[in-house]
Amino acid sequence: MLGSKCRSRNHPAKNQLHQRNLTTGISAGRCLRGGLVGAVALAGMPSGAAAQWDDASIGAAVIVAAFVADAPVRRTALVVQNPMSDAISSFGNAYGDWHTTLPIFAGVGIAIGASGGREAWESVAAGAAGVAAASMANELVNRAIGRHRPNADEGPWSFAPMGGHASFGSGHATYAFAVAGVVDELTTGRWVAPLYVAAALTGASRIYSDRHWVSDVAFGAAVGIMVSRMVARTVADRLGAVGSDGAGADAGGGLEADHEKRRVSWVLSPGFAGITLKAPR
Repeated sequence: MLGSKCRSRNHPAKNQLHQRNLTTGISAGRCLRGGLVGAVALAGMPSGAAAQWDDASIGAAVIVAAFVADAPVRRTALVVQNPMSDAISSFGNAYGDWHTTLPIFAGVGIAIGASGGREAWESVAAGAAGVAAASMANELVNRAIGRHRPNADEGPWSFAPMGGHASFGSGHATYAFAVAGVVDELTTGRWVAPLYVAAALTGASRIYSDRHWVSDVAFGAAVGIMVSRMVARTVADRLGAVGSDGAGADAGGGLEADHEKRRVSWVLSPGFAGITLKAPR
């Protein structure tokens, strides 16, 4: 027994609404899945960067697979509830809440800029722009799609475009992965692994807390990484923090552009969508 969250309610009006949403939601879901490959690819591929196609294709494949896993992953998450997992989930949810962590990241950015000079400020500005752009992009999709959250007990294929529902994609996951993405893009990467781990924990916590489907988290993570990196790189190029010849420049304060980055490889694990980092070639 999965508890009251999984029990259907015997309300005729609600059951009728659920049936209608299920019918229209399946069609919407198929269209959504069909458009994900193109949407994610466009978000993740700057002009002339053919390698981005690989990351976009992997991300799109994981998102499509996540739609299939939505219901069984939710059932598993509801079964494994326990006090220790609750505590870990609370940390993950807090980390992905920009109200909690943005002041900390802003303070770190100000400290780096103040100690590193103009180029450091340019990198900090580029990173901030990347995180903001990714969050705004996810918010637009989130409101337009209007997917019901799992705790609404409407099923994974229940959509009400522009209806005020905000499940697809996860804003917490987008923000957390965007932070990791801009650090990965603009620095030598020595600090990025813990940030990706924390972002993955945030995604898992959103699923564990029954606030998002696994596909919500996968999409949010893809938008967070791809959009943040694309925008951060573009802004840095414009500001001069990253040289157009690709050689990189010392940004001061420990920031150093490194264009031969580690490749991000998506992994779908039981219960959450995570990532692994391959070594540089």
